[in-house]
Amino acid sequence: CDLEQMMVLDYSIRKNTKCPVEIIWMQLSHNPTSPWFSDQTNHLGWSTEKWATPFSGFRWAIPELCNFEGRAIYMDADVIVLTDLAELWNTPFDSNTMVIAKGGKSTARLCTCVWNCEEAKQYLPSLQKIKEDPEAHQKLMKLIKNKPQLVQNYTDSYNCIDGDDLPIDKIKILHYSDMGTQ
Repeated sequence: CDLEQMMVLDYSIRKNTKCPVEIIWMQLSHNPTSPWFSDQTNHLGWSTEKWATPFSGFRWAIPELCNFEGRAIYMDADVIVLTDLAELWNTPFDSNTMVIAKGGKSTARLCTCVWNCEEAKQYLPSLQKIKEDPEAHQKLMKLIKNKPQLVQNYTDSYNCIDGDDLPIDKIKILHYSDMGTQ
C-alpha cells in the first residue's frame, strides 16, 4: 500500500543525491528470514501492536543491522528529498551523540534521522529484545527524553513537516505527514 510513496521517495533521493545510495525498505514481512518478520498470531518476530504505525519501532533496529558500525539515515516513507543527502550524511556528530534528529534533546522527532551506529550500541537493547517488547519503541523514546545528550539537533528543513510555513527553496526534506496533504 506504500508503493507510490516509496517510488516518490526513491526517485527524489536519486534525483538529488550525487553519491551512491543504498535504500533498504523496512516493511513487515511474513518471511521468517527477513529482519522485518512478524507473526503476531504466534507471537514471533516483531511485536508491533502498541506502535502508532506499523513501522514506528523499526528505526531502533538500524544500528544493530549495521553491525554497530558507521552511520545510517532513517526516513519515513512519506517524505520527498529536495537536496543532496550528502549534506545530512556528512553532518558531524557531537561527542556522545547517538542520533541526529529534528528538535534534538527531549523533543526529538526521528522521522528523518542520522544514526551513529557505534555510539548507539551502548544504549540500545539487543534487536531481539526490541522485537519482543511491544513497548520497546515507547521505552526508547523515553530513553532519549531522559538522556537528551544522546540527540543532536539539526535544522528543521531536514524534516519539514507539511511545509512548516517555510518557502520551498528552504525545504531540504518535505515530510508530508498530514493525511489531507497526502
